[in-house]
Amino acid sequence: MNEGTAELYSNIEPVRKKIRVGTPIPSHAFLLQSQWLPLEDVIHADHKSPLYNRRQHVGPFYGLCWALVHMLALDPRYSPKFSQVYTAFGVGKTSREALEQTYGKPLKAIEADLKSYTRGNAVLVVNFDIQFERVDKVTPRRATAYDWGIAMADLKAAARKNDEALKALQALVKEDPSRPESHESIAFVHMMDRSDKAADAFRAARKAGSEHPQLAYWAPSMLRSYQESMPELRRLIEKYPDYVEARLRLASMQVNTWEYGNAFATLKAIRKVNRKQAMDYFPPMIQSAWMLKNMDEARAAASQFVKTARTERDKERANELFAFAMKDPPEEKAELAKVESILPAAANTAIAFEPDTTELILPEDSGLEVVKENGKFSHLRQIESTYLEGTLINLECAAPSAILHVRDASGQITRLIILDPGDVKLVNSSTGTGNLDCGEQSKKVKVGFLPRVNEAQKTTGNLRSIEYLP
Repeated sequence: MNEGTAELYSNIEPVRKKIRVGTPIPSHAFLLQSQWLPLEDVIHADHKSPLYNRRQHVGPFYGLCWALVHMLALDPRYSPKFSQVYTAFGVGKTSREALEQTYGKPLKAIEADLKSYTRGNAVLVVNFDIQFERVDKVTPRRATAYDWGIAMADLKAAARKNDEALKALQALVKEDPSRPESHESIAFVHMMDRSDKAADAFRAARKAGSEHPQLAYWAPSMLRSYQESMPELRRLIEKYPDYVEARLRLASMQVNTWEYGNAFATLKAIRKVNRKQAMDYFPPMIQSAWMLKNMDEARAAASQFVKTARTERDKERANELFAFAMKDPPEEKAELAKVESILPAAANTAIAFEPDTTELILPEDSGLEVVKENGKFSHLRQIESTYLEGTLINLECAAPSAILHVRDASGQITRLIILDPGDVKLVNSSTGTGNLDCGEQSKKVKVGFLPRVNEAQKTTGNLRSIEYLP
């Protein structure tokens, strides 16, 4: 995936006001017609594998990596779930598991699609609505021996030869300790190794005058101290006000240190985020706005979070924060720090997101409903429980879900499903008692449930609470 992604974006090009991705690479396209490597071998290759290192395999290997990522990222059959492959890697899935479970088909079927994809009469090319920023013209200069030394050491580090890279960089430090580049590279190498030495290298780079923006961005990972790293991020944002990722990182830290006013100002200066950035934008925005008692901002962000979330983890987090935003904040006033003067003033504008035409589908037991205005998504609203008094006559405990039978005064029996026993609130009145035991029983109860028809289980609601009556 790393090599294929690098190859896919290696020849992006501007086309008027768009960026073109996916233009065929002739050498890869040619080799794929004559030297096909088994996909299973390719996805399990690592840096020590012959496929990755032997000369006769390198061309076909990179070609197949390019083709696979090209199909997963751009083919409409695969592209909607492309990000889920990386999510699967993040939770420890193997390459085969990530592909097969994400797309619901065996690796052989994916390979068959890939062969058809690469040997067809056309190649997908996609134009994205992204523009390159204009930059000042760069004046070339001849590289010095020091420049070459830094470049070679960085290549060694990229190849995971960290010991060799550090040895070369330490020699460059001795040669000229006043230059920041060697200290910067040492800091990044130690950070990849999760070494405590990264902090000392970071401070040495700063002392030598480093202005490397990525060094400041990764300050929290190197320094592991809010007290040291937050000023670094503030300086970075002051110099690059549109550095969205730096703002998101700083805002998260400000929320964690109860600087809700600062966090809100940091986030409100952001004008636009993509879907990935949005997942880091919403939590601190919801929490900071809520603590500032700006309920309109908190609830609008919570609703948008639910609408934008795609992975199961993000959906779960979004629903949790939506429920949080629906509550009223405590009466006592929060201790809020003053907004830092170096941060741009908060803009009273709504944040812009990437176009989203998908329909919002809520989990069956979310307890939320979609409210639309003019046929478009507006916000989410909590569904009030429906209550029923009667006699609990039976509790089926058979898999897959337990079912409660309640008979009302007219003799009608209502079947309620228990999707998660941990979410059912049990209430005992002063004289009514009872336990949620399986089997036949006869107990006066008042049950609260979310109206939801489950035709397979023949139930009419999801149980939320049981109050035992005298």
